[in-house]
Amino acid sequence: MLHLSTGCRYFYYNGMADMRKGAYSLSGLVGNQMNQDVLSG
Repeated sequence: MLHLSTGCRYFYYNGMADMRKGAYSLSGLVGNQMNQDVLSG
């Protein structure tokens, strides 16, 4: 179960994502596909 905090920002991606990737690859997905800054929140 995930614990979601109100002090953090979460991004929901509605496409296919390989969750075996590391944090850097997944943050690249947020930056490239979603046009969001992962360091903004």
